[in-house]
Amino acid sequence: MAQQPGRKLRNQVNYIRGQAEGVGRMLDNGSPSADVVVQLRAMRAGIDRALRLALEGSAREQLAAELRARVLACPGLCDYCDDLDAIVAELDLSEVIGKVAAA
Repeated sequence: MAQQPGRKLRNQVNYIRGQAEGVGRMLDNGSPSADVVVQLRAMRAGIDRALRLALEGSAREQLAAELRARVLACPGLCDYCDDLDAIVAELDLSEVIGKVAAA
């Protein structure tokens, strides 16, 4: 079963926190700077992933709200009103979010 988007984001933030604590220990222990840089880059990649997850969740919420508003404004004569939740759930926004996050 797939995780909820909010849960994925929380897990990612926890992972980043753990990485930051690890970097702090590396600094306390006098680890070589090159090793610290590797870990900092891993943290940056984790932050980028968290940003994409947050943007994707926001985009889904905004799109779902707009679709619901339009359905509520509809007199109920269309055949698509009942399918909106399924459509929103199936949207794959990862490509769009990736482009937004890269900008």
